[in-house]
Parts: sequence; C-alpha cells; structure tokens
Amino acid sequence: MQTHLSPEEKKLIGYKAESSLDENYAGHSYVKEILLTLFSNKGACIGLVCILIIVGFAIFAPMVSSYTYKEVHSDTTNLPMRIPGLEKLGIFDGTRKGVDVYASKGVKDQYHYFGTDALGRDIWTRVWEGTRISLLIADLGALKQHLDSGHLSGAGHDRLGQHEPHCARAGAQAEKRRIRAGLPHAGRAGEQHSVQGHPAQHHGTDHHHLHAFRAKRHFL
Repeated sequence: MQTHLSPEEKKLIGYKAESSLDENYAGHSYVKEILLTLFSNKGACIGLVCILIIVGFAIFAPMVSSYTYKEVHSDTTNLPMRIPGLEKLGIFDGTRKGVDVYASKGVKDQYHYFGTDALGRDIWTRVWEGTRISLLIADLGALKQHLDSGHLSGAGHDRLGQHEPHCARAGAQAEKRRIRAGLPHAGRAGEQHSVQGHPAQHHGTDHHHLHAFRAKRHFL
C-alpha cells in the first residue's frame, strides 16, 4: 500500500522524488561514481594525496641526487642532513652540536639531504630506491591477488555449469515419474480454470491416481 506524504512530512524527512534521483544519476558513469564517493570523504582525499606524494618522490627523488644507492665513500661517513636553501635559515645546514661536519671533512661543496650512513652512502637515494621496490612489490601482490580471484571465480562458474546437465536430467526424471503416477503436468497448473474464470471439473480418474500416489509415498 502506497503512503502519501504531505509536503511538510517530505521536507521533514528529506524526501526526494524518484524522478529527481534518476535525473541526478542518469549521466553518471561507474568511474564518475567512484570519484564522487572518493572526493566526498576527506580522509580518503588526504590519504590519496599522501600516496601520490610518496609515489612522486619514489619516481623523481633519486634523479635529483647525484649519488647512487650503493656508492661507498669512507671520507663522508655519518654526515648530518644538509639541504640547499634551508641551510641559510639555520636548519639542515650540516652542523652537529655547533660544528660544521662537512667543513671538518673537507666536503663543503656536497649536499646530502638525509645525510649519510656509516659507510658513507647517501641515505636520501637509498630511501627512495627502497620505496620504489616496496611499491613494485605491492603492485605485483595486488595483481596476483586479482588474477587469483578471477581464476577462482572462473572455476566456480565452470563447476556450476557442469552441474546444470545433472539438474536438467533430474528434472526430466521427476517429470517422468509424475506422468507414470497419473499426475497432471507441472506446466498445466493453470489449466484447472476455464476461460470464464470458473474452476474446471476434475475427472474421477485423476482423483483416484492422486490418492494412490499419496498412499504409496506414505508407505514408502
């Protein structure tokens, strides 16, 4: 039973007509629906921006550095962070406890954004090279999971398809048993009514076979 709402009730519950909803979503594609859902969630937007920043640094950050991830320099071990531009502000200027470590080791012209490790390797390059490998492993894992789920889904459909002939055969055998018992065909249930809408008269033989079938099933 359809309930009619007054304009005040519709306004109170935020009711919208189905026609307006159809107009709003008629031109939306699947990709557009995903983007609308994503951008309506502030947390998801912040997470997406962070992921894009990390991916961007993983791609381009090693290109900025003039060092490779495996270069070993014994004369530049354990250097602090030194970033051009920021060193003029007194931060990340390559000093440790007031001592300019770069000048003390004679590498005043070098810059290591994250410093160096105990072997003199540039930490900036090593961090983002490792990020590249981590992202690659994550992508391969997601691809493998997607392929595995598709394979399992296909195998499930094939298994269901193999059962379809058995179901059809079982249905045919059940219909044969129905005919032998003298019961009417399952598809003729609507034939018990006449054209005028009055119930048709059953033959005595049909009632006889029906009672015999029920009695036989009861004893079995």
